[in-house]
Amino acid sequence: MIEADVKAKPAGMEGNYRLYYWRRSGRGAADVPNTALPSDASLEKAANEGVGLSINQKLHDNVGVWLRAGKQRHRVARFDRHASAGAHLSGALVHRPEDTAGLAYGVTSMGRTYREYLKSSNSRFDAGYEHYFEVYYNIAIGDATGNTGVHITPDVQYVMNPGGDAVAGKEVIYGVRLQTFF
Repeated sequence: MIEADVKAKPAGMEGNYRLYYWRRSGRGAADVPNTALPSDASLEKAANEGVGLSINQKLHDNVGVWLRAGKQRHRVARFDRHASAGAHLSGALVHRPEDTAGLAYGVTSMGRTYREYLKSSNSRFDAGYEHYFEVYYNIAIGDATGNTGVHITPDVQYVMNPGGDAVAGKEVIYGVRLQTFF
């Protein structure tokens, strides 16, 4: 993997910008069923590669935004393109400066090879973009700071077309993350 990082302060607000390229040369035979064409054993030795962009930018002392986008080989990977964006707010707005609230949206595209494979094995399959929305609130417990102590983060995700299947409906996923910094 090669990554180029730039830290900048447009309008005096801190930002991180990353551009990266990665390459994976082959995989084990057990991973072939998870490729774009599970019936093709040659994919065990096939290389996959991709490019991506990641941007984090503060807009205000209490507000930041981020953007992620990437692309990989549709011949090898089941999903070949992804883009997501979101915003986060400091808990300072509710007198909890170490807390963070966030909102995000993402979309993932099924690769052409995998889409054709699924259509050939199920004539009723209808490919669609997988869309997801997420809302979370990171709670700093006690004297915790942004990267110290204990944090609990309740999370709700709403997924449309799970797995890229347009007839699969919608899913609501609830979660809680416990994070401890030492």
